[in-house]
Amino acid sequence: MKKLSPLYLLFALFLVACSSDNSTKTTLQVNIKDAGNDTLYIYGMDKYYDRMDTLLMNDGKLTTNLPVDTLVGLWLLLPDGQTFPLYANKGDKLAINGTISDSLSLAVTGNSLNDELLQFNQALQTVSESQIQNKAATFITEHPFSLVSIYLLDNYFVQTANPDVKRIQRLIEKMSGELRDRPYIIALNEQLGQDALLEVGKLAPYFRVKDAEGNIITRTKFNKQYLLINFWASWDEASQEANQTLKRIHKKYKKRKDFAMLGISLDVDKQAWKQEIANDTLDWDQAIEEKSWQGEVVSQYAVNQLPTNLLLNTAGRVEKINITEEELETFLKDVDKKEADKKKKRK
Repeated sequence: MKKLSPLYLLFALFLVACSSDNSTKTTLQVNIKDAGNDTLYIYGMDKYYDRMDTLLMNDGKLTTNLPVDTLVGLWLLLPDGQTFPLYANKGDKLAINGTISDSLSLAVTGNSLNDELLQFNQALQTVSESQIQNKAATFITEHPFSLVSIYLLDNYFVQTANPDVKRIQRLIEKMSGELRDRPYIIALNEQLGQDALLEVGKLAPYFRVKDAEGNIITRTKFNKQYLLINFWASWDEASQEANQTLKRIHKKYKKRKDFAMLGISLDVDKQAWKQEIANDTLDWDQAIEEKSWQGEVVSQYAVNQLPTNLLLNTAGRVEKINITEEELETFLKDVDKKEADKKKKRK
């Protein structure tokens, strides 16, 4: 189980409801005991299922048809914001059983891919935390044609605090050409290329974003300042938690003339973004990337998960990626010490 993956969200932005020929439908039977009359959603992992379906539960049960004409990866979006992966092919009869309160109990049956993922998840119950990545890597190596391998790559290697780029690239190389041609892997390879360009010590790309009033904010606004840029979104729980840390940082350092902060939101709903700023009193510079995950600044700064922050120095070079509150405090103390030493030498 995982929260909505930012890379997959890139494709989810284009999902629209549409009709389909009955001959290509897949049957889906859902029995989630504690779902009550909640609404669930099914949407595609990529362009091969470019739609979103609304599932209206009736006492936790539902039977519906999905217009599937080829093998596709899907996300089941639960009421609590969690997403659950499943796979469907033309003519499949799928079943989802379990409970929302115990998401690990959720199981999808009906084809070999769902069985593979179920068996993998069950095996994890006897594996230590330190062994999970190795377990996922072994699966990917042994299943080069399985769509499950893409999910495991994203979940256990890409969506981590410090992704091991070289290991990710090695695992991609073990995948079949069919998997490497999937939109997610193509986008990931492009992202990895950007990651290589944006490293500590390198000049940060020029950016151009808009604030809540539509005014343009660029890098030059923060000339001769250390700039902490935070990429976030109002719908992302981790971003909301990070904003509380950023509020403490802003309160502590807002009087420093050599330090500034900039939040860049990837919200699609501008009103939700503005409301979150007001509700959480995020009173440092705030801007929005109007094209969300497709925006130029996202690509330039190699953002593949939320929240992501970067500290730029006064020359516009990257000092640190995903700096912590404690690391920032140490960094600014070092800055002050160096300035004090310079003044002593001048005297």
